[in-house]
Amino acid sequence: MLLLLLVIIYLWRSTWRLRTLWLLHQLYKSYELIILVKMLKPQ
Repeated sequence: MLLLLLVIIYLWRSTWRLRTLWLLHQLYKSYELIILVKMLKPQ
């Protein structure tokens, strides 16, 4: 029971890290897409 509580607390505290990583990942993906579009477009 106590272990479960600790796991829940740990997960709850680490969710912001996961969200931050997810946001960074999304930003990176969109940035990559922009670069790709710019490269594919004829000058």
